[in-house]
Formats: sequence, C-alpha cells, structure tokens
Amino acid sequence: LGSDQETFTGRSVATGSRDDPLPGITGTETFTLTITHLGTPTDITIDLSKITGPVSINAVVNLINNEITAIPALDANGNPVLDSSGNPVPKFSTRFAVVSDANFDHAIEIQTSILEEVTLKPAASDPASLYVATNRSVVSGDDPDSTRVTRLDDIAGLLTEGRRIDVAGTDAEATAIATASATDPTTVEPVAAATRSDAIAVDSEGFVYVVGTSAGDFGSQINTTQDGTEDVFLTKLDANGNVVFSRLLGSATGADAFSIAIDGSDNVVVAGTTADNLAPGTTVPGTDSFIAKFSKTGDRLFTYQLDTFAEDGIADLAVDANGDIFATGFTKGALDAATPSNGGRDTVLLRIDGTTGALADKTVIGTAGDERGQAIAVANDGNILVAAREDGRAVLRKLDATNLSNVLFTQDLGSIGLTGKISDLAVSGTDIFLAGDTEDATFTGGAATVANAAAGGGDAFLLKLSDQGASVSSDLISFVGTTAAENADDIVVTGTSVFLAGTTGGDISGNGRAGATDGFVARLNATTGLIEQVDQFGILLSKTSGSGLALAPGGESVLDKLGLPLGTVDRLETRDIETQTTARVGDYFEVSINGGKAERITLEAGDDLDDIARKLKRLSLTSVLDATVTAGELEISALGTNKIDLIAGPSGKDLLEKLGFAPQRLVGLDALLELDTGTSSTSSKSKEPQIGGNFALRLDQPLSLASKTAAQFTLTQIQDAIETTKRAFRSLTPSPLPDPALSGPVPPQLSKELANYSDALLRLQFASFGTSGGLVI
Repeated sequence: LGSDQETFTGRSVATGSRDDPLPGITGTETFTLTITHLGTPTDITIDLSKITGPVSINAVVNLINNEITAIPALDANGNPVLDSSGNPVPKFSTRFAVVSDANFDHAIEIQTSILEEVTLKPAASDPASLYVATNRSVVSGDDPDSTRVTRLDDIAGLLTEGRRIDVAGTDAEATAIATASATDPTTVEPVAAATRSDAIAVDSEGFVYVVGTSAGDFGSQINTTQDGTEDVFLTKLDANGNVVFSRLLGSATGADAFSIAIDGSDNVVVAGTTADNLAPGTTVPGTDSFIAKFSKTGDRLFTYQLDTFAEDGIADLAVDANGDIFATGFTKGALDAATPSNGGRDTVLLRIDGTTGALADKTVIGTAGDERGQAIAVANDGNILVAAREDGRAVLRKLDATNLSNVLFTQDLGSIGLTGKISDLAVSGTDIFLAGDTEDATFTGGAATVANAAAGGGDAFLLKLSDQGASVSSDLISFVGTTAAENADDIVVTGTSVFLAGTTGGDISGNGRAGATDGFVARLNATTGLIEQVDQFGILLSKTSGSGLALAPGGESVLDKLGLPLGTVDRLETRDIETQTTARVGDYFEVSINGGKAERITLEAGDDLDDIARKLKRLSLTSVLDATVTAGELEISALGTNKIDLIAGPSGKDLLEKLGFAPQRLVGLDALLELDTGTSSTSSKSKEPQIGGNFALRLDQPLSLASKTAAQFTLTQIQDAIETTKRAFRSLTPSPLPDPALSGPVPPQLSKELANYSDALLRLQFASFGTSGGLVI
C-alpha cells in the first residue's frame, strides 16, 4: 500500500555516452539542493560552472555528490566525526546516480533515506508557466472520455504548449480481458476508464493537483461505485508529470466534483456532491454537498457534508489566510430551522473551520425565484466576494468573513440570460476579475467600457471591477468569441495579464479549429482588456473542452533540462488501509470456516494489511487458514481439507471489495484434490461409489461484448464453462467400470454359471452358419 519513495528516478535527458554534453545546458546554471535531516534543513548550492570540461550527466552527478559529501557529520562538541582512516564522515546519506534503460537513455536517480527529505529549487527560471486541464470526448466510436494537463510556457509571448500529461483511471475489467486475450500479457498497457477533470490547482512547490470524476481505479484506490456511476478522484503530479498520489472519494453511489483550492500549508480542498453518506454522522438521504481536505502527502484530514433533506450543491471554494474554507452554491430548501428557504433555489454560503472541518457559519440568500452562487473569492480586505446568477442576472456581493449574514454590498451587473453562467472570480489588489459566458451581446456588467465587443452566438467574457470597500464599480469588459458558441471555464491573474481558459466552437486563434469543439487559453491585458494572444487546441473528430487553469510558480529551468522536478522529491506517505484505499474505519467483511458461524473482520483506525492478516489468523488454528503479506499484497489461503468463505460486507461498507477481493470460497488443496487424510480403515475401504467433485467454471474472469476481441474471449470462456458443466453432470453417475477395490477370486457359483453360458454360446456358433456367412436363428 502506497510507497515511501526513497529512490526517485528522473526523466531521461541523455542518450549515447554518459560523458557527452547535456543538451540545453550552458554550464552557468545553479540550483539549490535542500536536505532536511531530522527536521533541520541544510541548503546546498549546486553551481554547474564548477564543472571542468563538458557538462555531461556523469559530471553533474559527480558534482552534486561532491557537494553533499563535503558537509561532515558533527559530534556533540561540534567537531567533525572521523572514520577509522581519519577521514570526515559525511553528514548526509543522500546520493545521486546515473541510471540507464534498455535503450541506453540516461536519467538522474536520487537515492535518499527515510531520515532525509530532499527538495530541489532552481536559482532562476523562465517566467511563470500555466497548466491547463482539458477534457476530450470522441464524436463517434467507443473511446472513453479522457482528460489531459498541458503546460504552457512563454506565457508573456506565444503561449507555447509544453509537456502534456494524461490523467486516467484504469478500467480493471477491460485490462483483465486484454491481458487474458494477449499473446504476451506482459506487453499489455492498462486500459483507461472514462475520466474527466473539473478543476486544477498548483501549490507553492509547483506540484499540480487535478480533481474530477472517473469510472476507473487509481492503483489501490478501487472504484466501488454502482450502476455505471463515477467517483471523484484527486491526483497530484510533479512537474515532470509523475503521479505522486491519487485518491478516490470512496462514494458507492457516485459523486461529482466542482472545485479545488489550496491553503497556505499546501493542503488541498475539493468540493462536490454525492448521494452517499460520507462524513461522520450523516444520515439524511438525497444529494448533498461535500468538502474534503487532504494533506500534501495525501492523508484525508476531514470530510464535511451538508446533510439536509433538500438537494444542494457547491459550485466553488476559496480559502482565507487563516485556512478557513468558504464555499458557495445552491440549496433547494432550508439548511436548518434557523436558516430557512426563500423558495426555489437559493444561494448558499458556508464557512468551514479549516482545522476541524466543522461548520462555522452559514447563510442563504434568495427569493422565490432561482438563485445560485457560482463563484467565490477572498477580497483584498479579507472579506468574501460571491458572484451569483439570480433569475438570469449576474449579481456580485461582498460579505463579512466573520458573519456571513452581514452583506457589505450588493451590485446587480445585468442580465446574462438563463443560459449564461459565471465561471470564476479572481482578485488582484482592489481589482476584481469575473469570467463567464452569455448569449446577450448587450451585457456590460454595469456600464463597463467595452474593450472587445461580442461576436454573437454566445461568447466568453472577462469583466474587470474595482473594489472600493463598501461598494464596487465596473471598469471594462472584454468578450472572447466567434459567431459560434464559446464558454468560459477559469481565469488566472498575474502581473499585467489575465488568462482566460474556455471552450470554442469556432476559430478564435485564426489558425483553424481542429475538432468539433476546441479548448483555448487567451491572454488579455489587465489594464486595457485587449486580447493579446490565444492558444487554441483540439483533436480531429473530438470535442475538446477546457476545465481548469492554474499558474505555476516558475517556468522551465535547469531542473527541467536535468529531468528533475521542482519541490520535495522523496514522498513519504501514510501507508495504512484508510489512506491508501477507499476503505473507511468501520468497513468490514465476514469469514466462515467450514460452514461455521460468520466472523466479522472490521477495519480500525491505523490498520494496515499486516493487521488484517493478524485478524484473519486469530479466527482459527494455523492449520486451517493462512494470511500473509508479501511485497505489499495480502494473500488469504485455506489449508488442508478446510473451506473458507469470504463474505462481502454491505454496499458502501464492503471492506472485501475495497481490498480488491471478490466474495468467494477458498478450498484447501487436500479438499480440492479430494484427498482423504484420515486414518480410519472404514473410510479407506468404503464401498459407496464416489460421485461429484470440485469443478471450476472460471466465470469470475472479466466478460464483455464491448469489442470483437472481448467478445471472442467471452465466447471461449462460456464454451469452456459449458464443457466443464457437462463433465460435472457426468460425474454424478457412478462409473460402470468395476471398482478396483472389488477385484479378487471369482466365487465358485459365478464361475460355474459363466462356464455354462460360454459352452452354450460355442455350440450355437458352430451349428448356425449358412452359406451366406451370416448368422441364422
């Protein structure tokens, strides 16, 4: 379960000889290697100008190791610790090495220990980069929905597309079919399940977080949703595109994701809706909002659920400087007796304590019409900005962060129509940027100056406003679109630029549309609102849509050219079952031994696979059941003539499924082979015919008709099962052949009768042949 990654291998950056110069390296670059030992960090400057001769991968690794080993371990008096030869003992055990693959491509490997944490930071890098998340669905065919994260470099210039990272859950059934059907199963890649992203964020170290929904598994995070629904996933990526960890929400009924935010400690918060009861104490049925907080190492810190009888949903999140979480969305009913409904849908606002996950404040805003909060942000003064669509009109409010019932200002921005929406809010000082889309070409956001006019057909827009504390004024509005339809998805503000991500059915960039719809990122001048650059991307015969945009703290650096990531390299995780799977404390399964009473195996806090193995072993003698953990995998076996039934827990709390097991009967080898290990002479000389037996139909294999290959495999499995069933049926009829145990001397009476029959048959044969050579009766 999980991994304490003490060895990290970077991306291949060199081919041929390890002593050849590295491409793109000038030899003047520097970066900082920080090694934290027992909580104390030490910064080591790596200056490539110290290398004499070609700056090769070997030379870089040798330089780094020399800088590390030059720092001695000190004794209690502050003196260097010496080895038996009188040489100083290095303080750190971390080392760098060069590793090569089968193609002789070379990469840098970092070898550290559980006592040391390694962090990398460039001294200088290109200007900040952007990460854009997009979704793709095919116009025709069976390919599942997919999501991709693309890095955009040169964001002040041409918005150059850089590294692309595909994020997907695994379709376990399709992968098993492909593996079973393959000539060489080792060459089979995991089959991707339908996966879509909903939001993206980047933390202070440059790690990328993607949240969305998937029908697939993510490693040991097994998707247990029912009836084709999807679960919410959270995936953390490093700058090289390596998956640091993935987590599933663990909803058995399915869930949707809508927003993500990162606090000042790089904890990540996600929000969405589910019909499952996830948080402690939730009991009311129906669709509810949830907010889940995870640490940067993947530990779930808490899950809050708005447990009401009415339907509700969270659309957006924000985190303030104290770490408290603010959320907005809608509710169709009262939150409680003190917070009644105004009729229809109302805008809901929540404040969640960032430490405990408890609801700290709440309010509902609305009339008998249709209102819903769609975007939220922390204002420059620490109060809360909420943008809502109210009966087709865009409305911006500021609320007191310490008392959400206290509205500081309300500004009606005008009609965006019932099909329009507000996608995001961003704050830069006293400037407020609001993004959305509308079919109303006359929308001005409250008499703002139009910097770029609407093209018609439905356009994305960026509205700039000025926060004056107790009021707000509209400055300018810029439409981004064509005569086709456009949607806005996300915005990022940096310096003098605002970046808008969205989806278009037209050609915004002027370079043509690639698919049925394309995603785009547009850079607008934050002062004038003019569109400066657009990057449009799509795939033939596909619908591509934007889903999120995030700013990275730095662009390409020497670390990219060395194949190394930004930030913390060795990733230590909590390796218990609750963290590494979708199982939760209190989930269980049952075990019955030889048809006896079913005993419950329940997950407790902190349990790992070894704990489950010990609980299983305590159910019986060591000669009955065995449970072992090898290489991180739990194996359960029945021994001897014993039979063990693994019985699933209830839906949503089935620990068996979440550990990757199916309900089944385990049969000991002696029972499977029908070996009698008893010593009774009666059993060894029984004259009762032995009928029946154990027959495996093997229909637990994944069966599907989704493709010709899968259908052929399924047909073969069914045909084999039919033949096995025939053999099983025949085994119920005693064999007509004599039992070897009944062999021996023939009784005299039977011998005499057999002799008489033989003599009569012989006389008949001699007397009855005619000229025809036939038998005459």
